[in-house]
Amino acid sequence: MQVPPIRTALAAAIKAEMAGQDVSQREMSLRLKQDPNWLNRRLKAKVPLTIDEVDTIAGQLKVSVGALLAAASERLRRTTLD
Repeated sequence: MQVPPIRTALAAAIKAEMAGQDVSQREMSLRLKQDPNWLNRRLKAKVPLTIDEVDTIAGQLKVSVGALLAAASERLRRTTLD
């Protein structure tokens, strides 16, 4: 089964924001009080993120859900133009 492009784009947008803030997956999993594998599966787009999870992650990164969705949308737009 193919992973929906929006799932991959959203995971990439979150990873990019984390990298920009120098937040490791381990640090984020600690902030979220989740097992590192839980976060890893979502950031590899193996498991879909719920809107509540995106909201919690956005809060930990101090960005809006809208900003993460806009970044994901931009990634999708660029990949469809390629």
